[in-house]
Amino acid sequence: MCSSDLNVPRRAPDAVAIEKLTALRAAGNFSADGYRPFYFALTEIVREYLGARYGFDALEMTTTEVLDELKTRAEHLVADGAEVPRFFGACDLVKFAKAGSTDAAALAALDAAQAIVLSTAAPLEEVAQSISGPVRLPRSVDGEGSAHG
Repeated sequence: MCSSDLNVPRRAPDAVAIEKLTALRAAGNFSADGYRPFYFALTEIVREYLGARYGFDALEMTTTEVLDELKTRAEHLVADGAEVPRFFGACDLVKFAKAGSTDAAALAALDAAQAIVLSTAAPLEEVAQSISGPVRLPRSVDGEGSAHG
């Protein structure tokens, strides 16, 4: 690793994921090879994002393992009726069960992936801290050298 690589701030996982989702949408051609490559690429983006966001290697896990890991790190994402398990379940049907898809369904899956990323993006303070270090509030002037009084 080059020493100049150490000075480059790491990009927020949500920004990376949105960029990749935008590129996947722009590439189009969802139906190539029965939609399977599209769904593999889509779920890889979401897995990479969730792993980076919540601190685990989701790319090396099965869907069940990812969902189990999220139960311990962000339980609300896998609660009954949550979007994340529904998203992975629908994508896995196309990827592994060779269920059919349509361009409309592929776009809906892209929208769901984007919604997952946007709804779980780190708070602004966390993003700022990852870029510039801890966020520090200005020191209060009340007490020491206060202009009040």
